[in-house]
Amino acid sequence: MRSFVIYNSDGKILRSGQVDDDTSQIQDTATEFELLVDVPENIENYVVSAGALVLKPQSEIDAAKAETDWRILRGERNALLAATDWTQANDAPLTDAKKTEWATYRSALRSLPDNTTDPANPTWPSQPT
Repeated sequence: MRSFVIYNSDGKILRSGQVDDDTSQIQDTATEFELLVDVPENIENYVVSAGALVLKPQSEIDAAKAETDWRILRGERNALLAATDWTQANDAPLTDAKKTEWATYRSALRSLPDNTTDPANPTWPSQPT
C-alpha cells in the first residue's frame, strides 16, 4: 500500500489517498506533483513545501474552519427557510396570527448570520408550533 499527496506548484494539496500499486496518481504532468508520504487525517491543514508536508499557520487553519462553519450555518438556515416558505403563501392553511408567528421566525432565521458570533454554535430561533 502506498500513500500519496498530489499538489500544485504553490504547494496546495489537490488530493491524497492510497493505492496498491506503484502507478503515479498525477493527472496533469504540467501542473501536478506527487509526494509519497504518510497522509495525516487532517490533510486540509497542510501544504507541501520543499518536498515535505508542512502544517499551515494556526490563523489560516482557524480562518478556514470559520469559513466552513459559516457556510454550514447558512446552508442549514436556507434549508429551514425553504421548508417554511409555504407558511407565507396566500392560500396557506394558517390563521393570520400563525402567519405572523412564522414570518417572525423566518425573519429571525434571515438575521441569524448577523446576530451570531460563533457559527459553530448558533442560537437557533424557536420554530412556531
